[in-house]
Amino acid sequence: DAGPRPVRFVEPEYTDEARKRGIRATVLVEVLVDARGRVKELRLTDRFLLKGDDRREAVAAIGYGIEEAALSAANRWMFRPARQGGRAVESWTTLTFSFGL
Repeated sequence: DAGPRPVRFVEPEYTDEARKRGIRATVLVEVLVDARGRVKELRLTDRFLLKGDDRREAVAAIGYGIEEAALSAANRWMFRPARQGGRAVESWTTLTFSFGL
């Protein structure tokens, strides 16, 4: 009926090391939101380095604490849970975090 909707957003920390190196990146994190609106599980699904000409390059890892910062922030989000048949249910959703933009 309706997917989970964020009610508390937490921005990830742009680490000093990433800032010093001018890292620009986007990280996608899938989260399993439980029936109470809390993050139950999470996993990194995609990582992209952003190039100067607005291209993005998929990479296996970014480093500089970026992935850890995205996971830490995602774990602290709160949601209005998904609803199915009028009942709150678990549901996956994807969060996108940008760094250095």
